[in-house]
Amino acid sequence: FAGKPVVFPTDTVYGIGVAVGLSESPKSLFDIKRRDAEKAIPWLVGSKNALQFYGCDVPNYALALADEFWPGPLT
Repeated sequence: FAGKPVVFPTDTVYGIGVAVGLSESPKSLFDIKRRDAEKAIPWLVGSKNALQFYGCDVPNYALALADEFWPGPLT
C-alpha cells in the first residue's frame, strides 16, 4: 500500500493504520484522526522480534507477556 493509510476490520470496529516499514512517518494517521501529536497511537506487531525492533524501551513484563500469550490476541 506504499505507506499510505488503510482501513482494516478488527474484532469490534474498523481500524486505520499505516505499514511502519513503508510509511515516511505516522503524521498521516495523526492528521486523519485529528489526534494531538503528544498522544500515542497504538501499534500492532506480529512477533516478539518485531516488538523489540520497533519498540523503544520495551519493558521486561511486555516481553514476558509475549512469551506467554503469543501467538494469539493480546492487547
